[in-house]
Amino acid sequence: MHRVTYRRVKTKRVENELFRRAERLHATSFHYRTHHDIATGDLKRCIHANVEAVKYLRKAIDMGSLRARACLADMLLNGNTVGVIKDVREAMKLVSHVDDPDCQGVLAHCHFNDDIKDGPGLAAESAAAGSKYGQHALGLYEMREGTMEKASEYFTLAAAQNYDEAQIVLSKMQPDLDEALRLLNLAADQGNAEAFYSIAEVYRRKSDSPYTTAFRDALTWCNLAVNANHPYAYDKLSKMRRTLSGLKYG
Repeated sequence: MHRVTYRRVKTKRVENELFRRAERLHATSFHYRTHHDIATGDLKRCIHANVEAVKYLRKAIDMGSLRARACLADMLLNGNTVGVIKDVREAMKLVSHVDDPDCQGVLAHCHFNDDIKDGPGLAAESAAAGSKYGQHALGLYEMREGTMEKASEYFTLAAAQNYDEAQIVLSKMQPDLDEALRLLNLAADQGNAEAFYSIAEVYRRKSDSPYTTAFRDALTWCNLAVNANHPYAYDKLSKMRRTLSGLKYG
């Protein structure tokens, strides 16, 4: 009996360590970026970190980790993590019929995207248990209903748990561009391609001329988003480059 108990404890310890490694890799995948030429070497390191994170998550899932199951499903659902290919079908499979607040929160987000009616109930139950995924999903439902103050409260709760998707949505609700940048940089630290693109957008808004540092920063981040395969970044980058070209040769 003692031997079985010891084996279970040891297995749980290994499972938790695998999840913590994955969490650290993902949370800091782009945190240690340099501020020059960030579109090349830093992005490669970011991709490698997130790919390694997924490997650890899968190992933890095989050992029974529900936290790892929710984390991986969230990455696959949103498709914004650099180095991780979007796969909604696998995300759904990972969190369906799993009695766990985090998994329920990710499933609620899936249902939000597909407009399935039991989504709000799942989101509320998950959020009440303190899950960042449930808080974010509930924020999305409140935003859909137009109750923006309530939505902001839920996004703030999720963002406080360093949830990148909530940080991005919350940044778009900020009138203060510097605060928006602060939130977006937190999401960018986690290798979120949508954060890269949104940072470029904020710098572009802060720029009153293509000759400014802010405009150059917008170009840098938009180029980074292109290399991270953001779907809208290429067109935006082309437009900004045409602006510069027109000034140079006009």
